[in-house]
Amino acid sequence: MKEAGKLQPSLVQRLGAVHSNEAKLAIVAESYSAPSQVAATARRHGITRFQLNDWRKAAREGLLSNPWE
Repeated sequence: MKEAGKLQPSLVQRLGAVHSNEAKLAIVAESYSAPSQVAATARRHGITRFQLNDWRKAAREGLLSNPWE
């Protein structure tokens, strides 16, 4: 029987981790630290290089900034 309020492990794996905009910006900054760092940075943080490239694009377009600043 499932406990109320807890997600099944398979559902958590499908949903993946939720990253704050601040965390995304930090990961994006790390990916620019040296040439060819996108895939390596993505692996270190458990995301795909495609996801990281989406975050890099969003950061360039100003979509990852804190709306309350």
